[in-house]
Amino acid sequence: MDFLRWSLFIISVLGFGVFLAPVFTGIFNIGNAVGMAFFAACAVLLLKWQAFTAFLREHTAARVIFSVLAAFAAVLFILALIISVFMIKAANNKPESPSVLVVLGCRVKGETPSLMLEKRINAAYGYLAENPGAAAVLSGGQGSDELISEAECMYRELVKKGISPERLILEDKSVNTRENIRNSFRIIEEKGIAGEIAVVTNEFHQYRAKLIARKEGKEVTAVTADTMIFLLPTYWVRDCLGCAYEIISD
Repeated sequence: MDFLRWSLFIISVLGFGVFLAPVFTGIFNIGNAVGMAFFAACAVLLLKWQAFTAFLREHTAARVIFSVLAAFAAVLFILALIISVFMIKAANNKPESPSVLVVLGCRVKGETPSLMLEKRINAAYGYLAENPGAAAVLSGGQGSDELISEAECMYRELVKKGISPERLILEDKSVNTRENIRNSFRIIEEKGIAGEIAVVTNEFHQYRAKLIARKEGKEVTAVTADTMIFLLPTYWVRDCLGCAYEIISD
């Protein structure tokens, strides 16, 4: 039993480190917070296991509270697994015919795309290069620490790669995913662009984009960008929570 407990303790410490690592690159969000809190709680509990179990034996109320919290955590874990299945499915829902792309913005460092935005740009480029008739709406406004809008950054990078400017439409007013999608859909309708709509974003983000698009009255497919492996757990947990919010909200 001690071997199992210490093995789980080491796993908990490593899990904490996985969610801590992105903090050193300036990334901190609810995904980090939840991940670090969960693994920190597990590590402390395992480290003080004997004292904790003795406390539970002596206090009935504590046993009841712990049982309720454990059951609640188990339900949340199961729901997270179910949502994760849908996230994976959405990320692999590739378009069957040439589609207009909606490329969701991400952080720009001055005038340079962040690593995550660069991944989305590359995914959009790959699709546009393979489908010469496809157009793309590049969606993303300008943050307070950005010298140009995310849409402008994507436009510059795609043109630099050889994509014709006539195929690229800028939507540079949105500040979040919901506005990205809503404003892009409006541009597509106003310009009368026909065909399927495919969203370009990272794998963890595709299901939430799909849920938002559905609320806007459209079904979308996915052109998926990869995520750096050390960032994936943090963003996966964040968007898992975001998907849960989209499911329960109006």
